[in-house]
Amino acid sequence: MKDSTNRKLLLIFALCILLSIGAIAIGFMGMVDLLDSGIVDSVKRWIEPIVTIRSDGPPLSSDDALQDGLSALDVEATQMVEKEDVIKAIYAEWPIIFAEAFVTNDLGWPVFEEDADLANLSVEIKSGKYQWHAQANEGFIWWAYPDMDPLDDFFAEIEVTQLEGDLNGELGVVFRLTEDQYYLFELSGGEYFSLWRSDPEGWSELFDWTASAAVNSTGMNKLGILAQGDQFYLFINDQLVAEVADNQLVTGVVGVAIGLDEADTEGSFEFDNLIIRAP
Repeated sequence: MKDSTNRKLLLIFALCILLSIGAIAIGFMGMVDLLDSGIVDSVKRWIEPIVTIRSDGPPLSSDDALQDGLSALDVEATQMVEKEDVIKAIYAEWPIIFAEAFVTNDLGWPVFEEDADLANLSVEIKSGKYQWHAQANEGFIWWAYPDMDPLDDFFAEIEVTQLEGDLNGELGVVFRLTEDQYYLFELSGGEYFSLWRSDPEGWSELFDWTASAAVNSTGMNKLGILAQGDQFYLFINDQLVAEVADNQLVTGVVGVAIGLDEADTEGSFEFDNLIIRAP
């Protein structure tokens, strides 16, 4: 009886070993299939950008790299806020030399109706706003400015709103404008801003169209520009969004601008509360 029991135990032990070997073999084949399926490559492609957030140091785990990336963003955001405070302190001390609430037109803003080659335009001061309606005959930018002396260093801010029309309509501020050259800081598409220089040779892109959370997708946006020498600091709704350097235009007037990209598109725009400070 005892020998029979031992034999049964040995058989059960051997069967367990065989089952274990079989399970290992099946698992191995499954892993091979998984590798061949491309799933691992997909995971690797997903996680690789996270792991390589910091490429100038030793290899990091994904947790370490992600934390480093977030820390870098925190530092950048903090530096931007600190710089914003410093810049605001500069122009806060400058006196206001120009203030326009568009209640009257004592400052000589252009008001007109015109059917031009580029666009059909209606421009008026109404209800305390400088209002524009345009229908494009082709893509265009149209600007206007009041009676004022040219400026070199200044801070200007103005409220701008696209009321209706083509979502790619453009509106913004021109500055250091002379007869045929100027800078243009503008919004478009409900989230994008850019900075350009226009001169007789054409357009120069100084800051490409960039999305910013500072832009209100609908309604009014307040644009600000600080020009000091060849340095320009761009603000949207009191947030510093960009710094740009360009030394081509040194003086000129400040005004407003609108634009439409394509023929047969329309847009209605308005401007309000232009304030200019200068040292």
